[in-house]
Amino acid sequence: DVVFHIKWSHTSNGQTQVWLNGKQALDYTGINAYADGFYTKIGIYKWPWGESPQRGSGVDQHVIYVDDFRVGNEKATYQDVAP
Repeated sequence: DVVFHIKWSHTSNGQTQVWLNGKQALDYTGINAYADGFYTKIGIYKWPWGESPQRGSGVDQHVIYVDDFRVGNEKATYQDVAP
């Protein structure tokens, strides 16, 4: 299980915190977004997977499972979104 707390910012007041299986794994303060915008995307983003089987690796299928996706507002706590 992974929980993210992110305050998007293109300045030094951005914040990124990550918990992995209930234990905090990252606590970062600083730039975490571009000045021209940001948004949440979930998926497999690996170029050139759409072109050919991994250049000889034999991998021709890619699967990701996402469940229990929750979004909180600025008042949400870890407990509000934790699995």
